[in-house]
Amino acid sequence: MKTFLSITAVATMLATAQTAGAVCSQRELAGTWASYAVGANVRGDYWLQCTLRIDDRGKFTAASSNCVASSGLQSPAEGSLTVANLKFCSFKGMIELTKGTAANVINHATLAPDKNMAGGIGTFEGSGFSFNLVRVK
Repeated sequence: MKTFLSITAVATMLATAQTAGAVCSQRELAGTWASYAVGANVRGDYWLQCTLRIDDRGKFTAASSNCVASSGLQSPAEGSLTVANLKFCSFKGMIELTKGTAANVINHATLAPDKNMAGGIGTFEGSGFSFNLVRVK
């Protein structure tokens, strides 16, 4: 019973913290971000680290963004992040390596109240990954 109450209390606190003053705009995703993703698929565990320079519309291009994968692949990256829910600061999007074979789809992510960090989940080649973003500029 105590475990159930603790889980309920934590869930309530997180929901309250997320909704308290969490209104966002698309422009708040603009800037330079370090992105770190980790996942697993049929070939094993993998990670992906990217530097994304995102414009006011949520777009980033291969001319200004790049990634390094655990396989050693280094590639320019392009894609977008789009605010999906302004009230809860959630967004979705895609990161595609120009030298890669499949898109990294961001299914759901949430921007922190300070607008300098985000975390979420996504899919790549039928498997899942978790990731975070840290604003560096």
